[in-house]
Amino acid sequence: MQRRRGILAPGALFPLSFWILLSGIFVNRFGSFVGVFLLVYLTAQGYSPAQAGIAAGAYGLGSMAAALLGGTLADRRGRRWTIVVAMFSSAAATLALSQARALPALVGLATLAGLCAALYRPAASALLTELVPREQRLPAFAWYRFALNVGFTAGPLLAGFFASHSFFLIFLTDALSSVVFGVLALVALPAGSGGAAQEQPPTAAGFVEALHHDPRFLLFLLGSLAVAIVYFQHQSTLVLQVHSLGLSNAAYGALLSLNGLVVIVLELPLSQVTRKCSLLPLIAIGWLLTALGFGLVAFASNLVSLALTVVLWSVGEILHHPASAAYVADLAPAHLRGRYQGAWDVTWNLAQTVGPPLGTLAFSWDAPRFWWLCGLLTSVAVLPLVLGKAPDQTPAQAECPRAETPALRRSGPAPYPARKESGPPGRRSRALLTYLALLPRGTDVDLRIIQQVIRCSYPQARHLAEALERQGYVLRVAGSRRRYCLHPSYRPAAVRLRRQ
Repeated sequence: MQRRRGILAPGALFPLSFWILLSGIFVNRFGSFVGVFLLVYLTAQGYSPAQAGIAAGAYGLGSMAAALLGGTLADRRGRRWTIVVAMFSSAAATLALSQARALPALVGLATLAGLCAALYRPAASALLTELVPREQRLPAFAWYRFALNVGFTAGPLLAGFFASHSFFLIFLTDALSSVVFGVLALVALPAGSGGAAQEQPPTAAGFVEALHHDPRFLLFLLGSLAVAIVYFQHQSTLVLQVHSLGLSNAAYGALLSLNGLVVIVLELPLSQVTRKCSLLPLIAIGWLLTALGFGLVAFASNLVSLALTVVLWSVGEILHHPASAAYVADLAPAHLRGRYQGAWDVTWNLAQTVGPPLGTLAFSWDAPRFWWLCGLLTSVAVLPLVLGKAPDQTPAQAECPRAETPALRRSGPAPYPARKESGPPGRRSRALLTYLALLPRGTDVDLRIIQQVIRCSYPQARHLAEALERQGYVLRVAGSRRRYCLHPSYRPAAVRLRRQ
């Protein structure tokens, strides 16, 4: 594991594969032109706005379906496999869409392109969860959002230049960005966990059963849906509010740019300030700031006051979104991490689909009370978080200790919980086991740290760790970098060893 230091994230401890994953996400997001310019492209080809809207809506429906399908594939076939398949199929679907002319073919290929383009997201979130220690998940997801936001902000500038010359360049660049991410994933990302028969224990609950026994997650999804519906009013009813105050479209564009600027500039620094905070209070504060920001729009009378409301809900977005992703990762059983992340993604995709039309309808009835309703709806969504309890170890995880960290694998042939009998551990082995037992669950340790703990050479540390691995005491991270943690079944080992 390598330490990456920087001004924005001092002391962040992330492996190289984490930065490779973020690089691929940035490249792919930077080149994601088709979803943004599809409506413009179709109207330029002579289709009516209604026909173009059908195709653009089909692209969005494909993205919504990708959340659950991508999570299922990530859990059953593996994170890297899902990302690679999604990226190469997205490139093929995008190029095919550029050659379609008939409306039925356009609608079908737009659905397929939207599905393939978003298929990687649950797998990327699940893989990110397994690449970093639990205490670093919050800043890790902040970096993940930073890569997405910077790519999405910078990409359309280049796409506008391409569109003025040839729309085919938009499709070609989108496809090339997907291929680049696919190649990076294929050659540089760890396989992660995958394969239901290999990773999922016989007693592990299925996704539907896990949801049935996880009311915290269901309440969180319901609250996230309410907050997301309010959040996406900035894409619809906010422009109506701007026009009602006599302001121009340029003012509305400036407000959206302010949101992007606040998120890009403040998200990483704030994640370093809040990385040691509890997740539920962070989410609750973020949702309350969102409620306050949208609720105060009812009292905004000029561009400056509107800008202040945008800053409020933008800071709320910075606080609650990375914390929500980390919270979902904490709640999810190891064999369902992809599907849990996908279910959370569905709430945001659904809100982006139904939020704007519902908002514009309610705004047309009573504009001031509509913004009060937005603030009230988001505030009520906070109540389950305030009354809830942060997850320590979910019931599904308790039933399945072997799947607690799916990026870890046992190399010893003995089935859990048996181990090979090779005599009691020696002095250095006891020292290492005691050290590992003091660490939080799921924490992995680099081999060079083991070398420092037991004060020996690197080959000796490697030999010791491999011996303990063969005996079943420790788990090893899959991949080229050797990292170890204590097997969950031997958590009391430190107490027994101290008594000897």
